[in-house]
Amino acid sequence: MIEAFLATPIPPCRTGLATYALRVIRATAEHVSWTVGYTEGSDPSRLPEGVRAVPLGAVTNGSDLPERRFFQLGNSPHCFEVLRKLYGLGGASVFHETVLHHMLRHCLLQKNQVEEYRREVRFAYGPAAEKVLETLDRADLPPEEYDRLLKSYPLIARAVNSSDLVVCLNEYARHTLLGLAGSTRVVRIAHPLSPVEEVVSPENVPEGFLLGMVGRYHHGRNLGMVLRAVGQLRRKMDASLALIGSGYPENLPSWVVRTGEVDEPRYQGWIRSLDVGIDVRFPTCGETSGSLLEVMRAGVPVVVSATGSFLEIPSSAVVRLPVETMAGALPGALEALYADRDRRERMALEGKRYAEDVGSMERAESEWRSLMEWKPSEPPEPFHQPSLAAAWHDPPPGFERETKGSSVRWSFSGRASIPGPDWASRVWVTARGPGSVNGTLLEETDSIIELQGADLLFKGRGSLTAVHWR
Repeated sequence: MIEAFLATPIPPCRTGLATYALRVIRATAEHVSWTVGYTEGSDPSRLPEGVRAVPLGAVTNGSDLPERRFFQLGNSPHCFEVLRKLYGLGGASVFHETVLHHMLRHCLLQKNQVEEYRREVRFAYGPAAEKVLETLDRADLPPEEYDRLLKSYPLIARAVNSSDLVVCLNEYARHTLLGLAGSTRVVRIAHPLSPVEEVVSPENVPEGFLLGMVGRYHHGRNLGMVLRAVGQLRRKMDASLALIGSGYPENLPSWVVRTGEVDEPRYQGWIRSLDVGIDVRFPTCGETSGSLLEVMRAGVPVVVSATGSFLEIPSSAVVRLPVETMAGALPGALEALYADRDRRERMALEGKRYAEDVGSMERAESEWRSLMEWKPSEPPEPFHQPSLAAAWHDPPPGFERETKGSSVRWSFSGRASIPGPDWASRVWVTARGPGSVNGTLLEETDSIIELQGADLLFKGRGSLTAVHWR
């Protein structure tokens, strides 16, 4: 049996990653012996019998862990500890979203680790980092607009760079991550759903045409747009809106039902009480929506935004609205579905087929078993990497970062050294200044200098932008 380590939140942590972790562990239990590093707020008793569980905070090095290590990442504070362990231990990252900025900004600033937050931004955006930080200093923006601003700067580069293997859950995410991964392999796997074991019909379901949004609330769900659309629809018919999940704001119209957090049987029952589901989230975080798959599996037709992974759903299974015209088109789309029962039934059937395929536990077992064929590599030692770049890495001792000018540089004055890796026999240095490196005088403008050996000794004054060992 293969041994593997999974760093993740588990229930009752309120994030889809937690329930996803349980599904994967159960699906692969016959073939994988899991050690689970669980985050604060998790309940290890929820894990299947026989699974080894350790608090993630107690994991200080990888000597006692299986060599195959997976780190589940999403844009939730529950994933902050997981990301920090990925940086320290190395392994495979499992991206549930292609945006980590909200989580990193919230957690690092809450811990008063401002410089660490700036480091994340510098790593991702290099010479443009200061301009990005200035752009993000917008306390005057409403929460919805600031949410969109953060999504435009995903802040995932360091996580991808720290990974020996990158795993994601849809093609949109895969193409996004390929642009950052370089030679690191990027693999797409499916999003399994748990079997429906019990359905409890909810009480006090509104009569008439019932529309619903399913899943925890966040600003990207565009609740205001949905409320306006349903309000407009109510001028022509008896329509109501159910918000099935936690976190939705209070003081909503009387025709809106907020279920709050409900147990699984009632959650499934509420979903099956809907005539049409609505998921018009935008901008995308590159996520695969488990709640949307639940709605489609239940045979409920849905209206979605034409963005992210929603573009992968067959057109016969959804009504897909372009985000540019979504606000104006949503009322008409809902009215058209209300008037065409046959179309709703056809969409429900196609959606059910799609969700049962993507959400198949058998498929999850097969794909995770394939992941176990991956051979991990050792994480690089600090500053013993094939290359260093002033725009991406922190300056070594004796150097200072300079961000003024056309490029980010490391400056030195006096003596400063950079030790090279044991395996290197020569090195290229891109530098300038009146000083010298290993006895070779630097030029006034940037030039690439080839030197024998691996260690570098700088004297005098100057600056450098990159080092590459061979």
